[in-house]
Amino acid sequence: MNQMHKQSMYAKDYIIRCATLGCRLNQSETELIKEQLRAAGFTVSDHENPNVYIVNTCTVTQRGERSSRKMVYRIMQKYPEADIIVTGCYAHTNPEVFTQIPAVKLIINNFEKDVLYEKIANYYHITIPPVHTVRMTSVAHRSRPFIKIQDGCNNECSFCKVRSARGYSRSINSKEILEQAGVLYKKGYPEIGLTGVNIGDYYDGKLPLAGLLALLINMLPKAQFRLSSIEPKSITTDLIKILSHTSICKHLHIPLQSGSDSILAAMNRKYTTKEYRKIVEDIRTSIPDISIGADLIVGFPGETEDIFSETYDFVKALNIQHIHVFSYSSRPGFSTVIEKNNVPENSKKKRSSLLYSMVQKSNYIFRRQFEGRILSVVIENKKCRIAENMRGMSSYYFPVTISSYKPELLGKKIKVHITEVTPASTYGTLV
Repeated sequence: MNQMHKQSMYAKDYIIRCATLGCRLNQSETELIKEQLRAAGFTVSDHENPNVYIVNTCTVTQRGERSSRKMVYRIMQKYPEADIIVTGCYAHTNPEVFTQIPAVKLIINNFEKDVLYEKIANYYHITIPPVHTVRMTSVAHRSRPFIKIQDGCNNECSFCKVRSARGYSRSINSKEILEQAGVLYKKGYPEIGLTGVNIGDYYDGKLPLAGLLALLINMLPKAQFRLSSIEPKSITTDLIKILSHTSICKHLHIPLQSGSDSILAAMNRKYTTKEYRKIVEDIRTSIPDISIGADLIVGFPGETEDIFSETYDFVKALNIQHIHVFSYSSRPGFSTVIEKNNVPENSKKKRSSLLYSMVQKSNYIFRRQFEGRILSVVIENKKCRIAENMRGMSSYYFPVTISSYKPELLGKKIKVHITEVTPASTYGTLV
């Protein structure tokens, strides 16, 4: 950092930028950090050269960790005068990675994220005003904000570092969530997402996730709500019932990880393929046209070609519309499995490709049912590759390209007539 800012006693003289790696929960937390910094008097900008750069890191996979490290080094090269502050899951579980990097001045663990602005003020010996509970009032570059409703996890999956990074499950007070949703909706956001590590664990006293959704729908009957990933064992009859409401987006992402019972047991997942199938069937009985997404891990130790075929056939039979596929990577100090019969990297890539190819076909068939229909879509706050087009996200979690560009509609929910569905895209016109 240049000498002027090292000596400055005013928060406004510090220009701060933020970078986020990983999940929607991280993205939501970064937006809240920005609001707190602004409330403390700091200058938060995505355009000016920063004096301080905050990196919210990810540790969900080795790839996430590698991307986090690369981000720090890219910032060092582009802004050599800037101080870097790292936080997030990778900084929490592996702080030693960053202690030897001179540009990194502070390492803030996940449990201190809420007072990151205080840590910065103390480091630079700046006096700041009291910062009371702050709400997100906007989300940079996004038209569909996510509110954090829960953090931490009580599961003990053998492949995962999340509980080490975020602790046990705990929920945000429902009053705070309702206030946050109200602020965002009044600011013009028609769709509000709910996110956390495992939102199905949400409980405020005796109020479960289904009850929270009912309160949100009652308070904001014209808003649209979207759920982030939810564990299969958390999906109850009451939750399925509320998901059928018109205010809830018709997409659910339910982590599967494997379609083999033997691998699920080795992963320490608390369900069988039979139980997972029953959950999906119950959801589709209540909401026939819902789109279902899933997380999958390929190359878990002991996953032979025959066992992978079980996963492939199971996913195909379930008619899944979206998947996130992760190649298994060893997590020293966190994995409890005996890592024998490791799967070669080329086999992992091949299996990932097979799964993606299969699900892309399923997604195409799913989208074709909407050709000729009118859907509500939320127009994204960014231009398409083709300047005269706009891009919106449907309730069913597939994007729609609209053959016109009207800047006044960016961030709005509008009606679109679906005119064409191709294997790669969905097209529509304004109604």
